[in-house]
Amino acid sequence: MGDGAPMASPSILGVVLAGGRSRRFGSDKAVAVWAGRTLVTRAADSLRSLCDDVVVVSSLHPDLPGVRTVPDTRPDEGPLAGIEAGLFVAEREDRDGVFVLACDMPAVDPEALRSLSEVFDGGRPVSAARAVEPGFEPLCAIYPASYRAKASRLLDAGERAAWRLFSKAEGEVVEVGAIVNVNTPDEWSDLIGGEEIVP
Repeated sequence: MGDGAPMASPSILGVVLAGGRSRRFGSDKAVAVWAGRTLVTRAADSLRSLCDDVVVVSSLHPDLPGVRTVPDTRPDEGPLAGIEAGLFVAEREDRDGVFVLACDMPAVDPEALRSLSEVFDGGRPVSAARAVEPGFEPLCAIYPASYRAKASRLLDAGERAAWRLFSKAEGEVVEVGAIVNVNTPDEWSDLIGGEEIVP
């Protein structure tokens, strides 16, 4: 720019993924309650301080109180389709990117999320690191809005794995501490010390 003016921060849309059927969990994870809040509300609250706006992608929960919901573009096609739906919203609203957070990661540290948003420059994806392969967490990540076309191509080709959308060669992986997914009642119990699931 040459005049010393600061670069504008990227405009990021928070996208909570809450469209899964929760088959292994045994009840709807999105509305399970921990410490007085549902998991989907916890995820939305975590993103609100970092993003210009937050939407919940779910065809199962069209009327969640206090949040804007959008349907999955391809119901039952997995989290990659949920990311695609969020990217479509970002395109329409002229956002620079989407901060994707699955609702079944209720213990993610908000400061860890902030460290991702501070790295994102609008041009390449940023993901939280994980110890297991593929070495990053595609459902705790920020994607440029331009990745909508890539997500659509993958889905059109029959790909459902969300990790295919992120490339270590193109993006940045940030160490944020442990990332825990809650997929089963036992994992829930381990995470919160035996607190009862409230559907």
